[in-house]
Amino acid sequence: MAASFSINAACLEGRPSIDDELRTSTAVAVITPTKMKYLQEDLEDPIGITATLYTLRLDRVLRGRLPQRFHIRDENTSSRFPMAIGVPYLAFVYSARNGYGINSCGNSGPLKERNRVLKHLLDIKEESKHVR
Repeated sequence: MAASFSINAACLEGRPSIDDELRTSTAVAVITPTKMKYLQEDLEDPIGITATLYTLRLDRVLRGRLPQRFHIRDENTSSRFPMAIGVPYLAFVYSARNGYGINSCGNSGPLKERNRVLKHLLDIKEESKHVR
C-alpha cells in the first residue's frame, strides 16, 4: 500500500472549478474508507489527535491511476478532509513524493452529494471518446 498525505490549504483561493481540479489532480476516483486510525504523535499533547490515517479502497477510476488500496494521512487542521468508514467518496486525488492527498477546498466529497460533479466528469469522458 502506498503511504499518503493530506493537502493542507485554508481555502484562501476559494473552490477550484471542476475542470481546473480535473487538470491539476493526479487521479479522479470513487473511493471508500475501510479503516481509520487516530494518530497521537505530539508528546506535548498525548490526548490530542495529530492526524487521521485512512485506509481506502479504490472502487472506480474516472481518470488516472491509483492502487487498489492506499492510505491518506489527514492532518488535524482546519483544512482536514474527514471521511466516514463505508461511505463512498468522489475524490480528486493529488500525489507528491510522499503519497496521496485530497484538497478539502476542492470538489471532492461524499458520492451521494456530488452527483452534479460526477455527471460533469462522465460527460467529459464520453465527449473525449468521440474526439479521437
